[in-house]
Amino acid sequence: MGGWCSSGVRASKSEEPCIDAEPSSSGGKLRHNPYPADYDPPFPITIVGTFSNHGIEPEFTTGAIVKINQDRGSVDFPFGGDPKTCLFCCLDGHGRDGDKVSQFAMESIHDMVEEDATLATDPESALKAAFDNTDEKLRRSEINSHSSGSSAVAVYMVEDRLWVANSGDSRAVVGQLNGPNHKAHDLTWDQKPDSDGERQRIEGMGGVVTPPEAEGLSSRVWTRNGRYGLSMARSIGDHLLAKHGVIATPEVESYDLKPGDEFMILATDGIWEFITSQEAVDICSKHTDATQACYELIYTATKLWRKEEGDYRDDITAIVVMLPRVRAHMKKQEEGVADLMSPTSKELRKKRSSIMLASPENPDKGNATEETTLPTAVVDTEKAKTFRKRRLSVNPMDDSVVVEARRQHDAEKQNSPQGAGNPDEPVPPTKERKRRLSLSPDMDETGKALAPKGM
Repeated sequence: MGGWCSSGVRASKSEEPCIDAEPSSSGGKLRHNPYPADYDPPFPITIVGTFSNHGIEPEFTTGAIVKINQDRGSVDFPFGGDPKTCLFCCLDGHGRDGDKVSQFAMESIHDMVEEDATLATDPESALKAAFDNTDEKLRRSEINSHSSGSSAVAVYMVEDRLWVANSGDSRAVVGQLNGPNHKAHDLTWDQKPDSDGERQRIEGMGGVVTPPEAEGLSSRVWTRNGRYGLSMARSIGDHLLAKHGVIATPEVESYDLKPGDEFMILATDGIWEFITSQEAVDICSKHTDATQACYELIYTATKLWRKEEGDYRDDITAIVVMLPRVRAHMKKQEEGVADLMSPTSKELRKKRSSIMLASPENPDKGNATEETTLPTAVVDTEKAKTFRKRRLSVNPMDDSVVVEARRQHDAEKQNSPQGAGNPDEPVPPTKERKRRLSLSPDMDETGKALAPKGM
């Protein structure tokens, strides 16, 4: 089965968060963290590629620093032990505890979908229930979900049919062969506060919707006192805004795969901030190797963040799925054929080395990349002064908002019929699962990470 990505932690520039000292065979230096020894992906990396690149942010005294990676993603196959099914997820946490929320939500969604008795007959209801129940379970957890939350997009695949659940502004896209080129077919839509239907619900529940502050930014929904805002209309968590119309319930659409549907992209908005669905499809269509496609997509987004935002970059996470080859692999597994099983760790390390030593301009050739360090913060630029407007939910950055949110969260948890205020409530046993780590070996707990050249 698939598994969870790991998270980075804050590190200063002096800790060299992006460079590994291990020399490559060509004399250059490999980036940090080739596939770890125990990495055992559910699919061969040529047909399902994954990558998560941590963000950076200005630090006005010591320069740019690595931010905690709040993105998460997972690939789960065979889902529930059934080789005809798999589940892909991408999540993007935000707020003070966004990394904890996205981790919690990822694990919970997988468990709840798998355990839902209606999954076989009504996948749409099972996915909606998994998101809603995860949100309620999060409310009763130790995590401060009142001032933190996460978007989530999940694709449940059963043979040639997809059920796509989306809450927030992560996105799933299919690349369809269209003559000599490919065209993008969006499987989800970004749920912004001023979208049709979303605004009516929010304002009907007392929320305040404001237009984008500038071109390229999003509208926002605010609490009545204007102290807490969010750039999406649906989210897991963000319970300060739940009473004002922000819901976790996803939009769920079904889609039947057709001849010509060559690949699927799931990604957090670190990709979609500066890359359109069609541009992402154009990038990936140049590759037959899913990992190469995923890497170039991340690399391109990284360059655009540097160009547009200077010393601030959001976390960037993507999964690229080569659909016909994944279907063939699933069929082989269903028939018990082992010749397409996932490659060994040694093979993965060799593959990663060749990928990391290829230049983005010539990804199939082994040109060693050079060492890079994090950029020095430019504190007097307009970008450095205003970058927080784009991502963070609390405005202004006032700790009292988070403290009050923590108080409210603890009070609701204490009063919940299944919360800490009822010690006699039986605790359901935790079901043991063995899921293979799939996304992302590129980020580890020390804050060191594989960062594309050009960051």
